[in-house]
Amino acid sequence: MRDIGICIGNLGRWGEKTSNIKKILSNIEIDGVELVFKNNKELNNFKLSKKDAFFFFIYKFISIHAPWKEYQISDTSLKKLDKIAKSLNLLTVVVHPTQIKQNKWKTLCFPVSTENLKKDRKHETILEKNSDVGLVLDVAHAYAFSPNETKKIIKKFKERIVEVHLSSRVKGEDHEAFKLFTKGHLRSIESIKKLSCPLVLETSTAFSENKKKIKKEIKEVRKWLGEGDGKKKR
Repeated sequence: MRDIGICIGNLGRWGEKTSNIKKILSNIEIDGVELVFKNNKELNNFKLSKKDAFFFFIYKFISIHAPWKEYQISDTSLKKLDKIAKSLNLLTVVVHPTQIKQNKWKTLCFPVSTENLKKDRKHETILEKNSDVGLVLDVAHAYAFSPNETKKIIKKFKERIVEVHLSSRVKGEDHEAFKLFTKGHLRSIESIKKLSCPLVLETSTAFSENKKKIKKEIKEVRKWLGEGDGKKKR
C-alpha cells in the first residue's frame, strides 16, 4: 500500500516543541511526517533532543519543509537544517526554487528537493543543473498553473519525484481538504497513483490538529487510491 504522511503545519503554532507534535500524532496511523517551518526564526528556535529524534524513527519517512515564508534561507538556517537532518531518517528537505542561490544547491550536505510553484517553472532550472536535487510535486500548485501540469511534470521528471504534496485548490486557495477536490482536479492528478513515492497530505485537515478529521481524510485518500475500504493493512 502507498506510504501516506501528513504535513503538520507551522511548528510555531505548537510552541516549537516536539512534545506537542507527539501528542497530535499519537494514535494516527500514518507512514511519515513533514515538519514545516514558517520562517528562519521558527527553525532556529526548534529544539530536537535525542529522545525526540528517537520518536520520529517509528515512521518510514520524515521530510522537512524549509521556511516557506522567507525570500532567502539564511546560512544559519541551512546549518540548522543540516544538524536536524543528521538526527533523523530524513527523506528530503523541501526548498522553494528561489530560496537558495543557484551556486549553493551543490554545496548542501543533506538530501534536498525543490518544489513546483504556481506561477512559473523555475524548478526545472534547478533540476536540470543539479542532478542530486529531487522534486516534490505539489498538485495544488500544478493545477493553479494548468490542469495538465501534473501530468507534464510527471512525464518530464518522474524519476526525480521524491514525494507528492496532496491538497485541493478551492476558489484560488491551496491546501484545502481532500473532500473538496473537484472532479476536474481529481482527473488531473490520476497519474500520481502510478508513482511509488509517498503522498503527504498538505491539507487544512492535516493542519487542524483534529485527530478524528485527519483519520477520516487518510481513509478517503486510501479509498481514492483503490486500497479497499481505506484502511491500511498491516
